[in-house]
Amino acid sequence: MYTLLILPLSFSYFEKQLSVKQRTRHYLTFPLSIISLFAIWATTLPREKVVLDLPINEEYVLHISKTDLINSMKAQHGYSDTLKKNIVDSLFYLYFDYTDDSHLDVTALSSITQIDSTKTQLRLVKILHVYITGNLFSGVTKDDIEHAQSISAKEFNIHFETNFVEPLENRKVNHLYYDNKEMFDLNSKNTVQRTKQSKPTS
Repeated sequence: MYTLLILPLSFSYFEKQLSVKQRTRHYLTFPLSIISLFAIWATTLPREKVVLDLPINEEYVLHISKTDLINSMKAQHGYSDTLKKNIVDSLFYLYFDYTDDSHLDVTALSSITQIDSTKTQLRLVKILHVYITGNLFSGVTKDDIEHAQSISAKEFNIHFETNFVEPLENRKVNHLYYDNKEMFDLNSKNTVQRTKQSKPTS
């Protein structure tokens, strides 16, 4: 008898709980939609590559072993994360951000050679190209491209020295990535060949 009396109360309780959950979901729907929309926008922002081939030829002597220097950075691609080969090779691509009035993703050619067990020479050879991230609605403009082309070797050098040289010595560098040049070039060549082979012949 008591069990039968409890049933309506139980039904009323669960009905209220369901209503609360539905209202909670309703309140969360809008902010979650906004977050999702911004996430989609962030991954679809227009980008354009601008080739610079700007010579830098600036050398830095870092008081750190080559092993520690390589380990202070992150490999851009998994195939470059091989310390045994990186210790032997000297040519690397470096990737870093350059931010002023615009945001540029920079690709540079560098040389990294060990002087002794406690010192390494890093030479920033040249800036190969940059990727410009444009506005969602206006894209990459002519002004954006001209601005990227106007940045001098000295400005790139100052930016690199200020943001990366000292942090590398202190093993606290962020947003600096590398690729072993030989391995990157070989992988790119193989990718192009596979793409050509996969295309249907007429």
